[in-house]
Amino acid sequence: MEYSGFFDAILDKNGKPDRLYKAEDWDRHLENLISNGVFAGGTNLQVTADGSAMSVVLQPGPAWINGKNYLNDQALAFAIDAADGTLSRIDRIVICLDYGARSITAQIKKGAFASTAAAPTLQRDADKYELCLANISVPAGTTAITQSLSRDTRLDNDVCGIVHAVVDHIKTGTFYNQIADDLARFRSTNEAGFTTWVNGLKEVLDENTAGNLLNLINTHKSDQTVHVTTLACTKSGTVYALTGMTATEGKVPVMFIPTTHYVAGDTVTIDGTAYTLHTRNGSALTTGAWDGNSIVIGVVNVNIKVLYVGPSRLPNPGALDIRYGYVPELPTYYGTARTVLHLPFITFHTSEPGSVVDGEIWAVYE
Repeated sequence: MEYSGFFDAILDKNGKPDRLYKAEDWDRHLENLISNGVFAGGTNLQVTADGSAMSVVLQPGPAWINGKNYLNDQALAFAIDAADGTLSRIDRIVICLDYGARSITAQIKKGAFASTAAAPTLQRDADKYELCLANISVPAGTTAITQSLSRDTRLDNDVCGIVHAVVDHIKTGTFYNQIADDLARFRSTNEAGFTTWVNGLKEVLDENTAGNLLNLINTHKSDQTVHVTTLACTKSGTVYALTGMTATEGKVPVMFIPTTHYVAGDTVTIDGTAYTLHTRNGSALTTGAWDGNSIVIGVVNVNIKVLYVGPSRLPNPGALDIRYGYVPELPTYYGTARTVLHLPFITFHTSEPGSVVDGEIWAVYE
């Protein structure tokens, strides 16, 4: 069956309209626009009790049930039946839409006596539709209803609820069920794996490990030095003996200061182990690869026992005593001793020189 409306009627020749609308058509129209429940307001249709008697009071207020409006414009008192001597009971204060009686009225819905009392089931069918405003507990031996025995259910969407918008865009129950279903799917498919991963991470990063890791990070951040291993260097015959390597694998940047000029055929050991010498491009070293008392920088491949050194070398400022500038005709500097350097030439001073000669490049070192 399809429904639509509302449209003007057309009168036949006898003046009778060709269509009639029923109250249920109007109700269906409004039911989709306004949700069931009581209208917002602190005391709207609130059930109160002062503990003076076996009775409760329903406060004034409006409500909406299945497209129909209800209004109580005065306080209504309801007598609560006497309590049992040994069993308890839960009654309900409801507003009941009675289609047969064509009315909406506030009523008491009495519960059954039991050792563990339960509220009576609300009637919601083609004959009646009920909204529960409050549950009234009647423990065994009760002689007066106090406010603590009245549990307000106006905010419970399952039994009543609040008319919270002109249009109820989404049923909260449907929305909640969708969230619950998504959560259940996560728990069934992903939670076990996620929990295993977290637990494994906890085992790896216990308090001590996490603390040590943080200390290492902080130490590394505060360490501003270049991470180059300085090796001691001595020479016996044709063998340069380097010592002080701490790494046992990998590639390690190193520096050392040889005491003599390199000659083709010289070899090298590191901590007593023979290493092959190569330039950084992999070729063999030739005479003059480094000078005595120069700073040699290279990379040690501990795994394959090879020392790679650069094709150039840095002069060791501490070993130079240079007093005069560059002589263009000869690659020679004169000081207390003659020191032969290869191009380019530079003069190192302990302080800024008072004068320089043509062609001199000078620098100050500490």
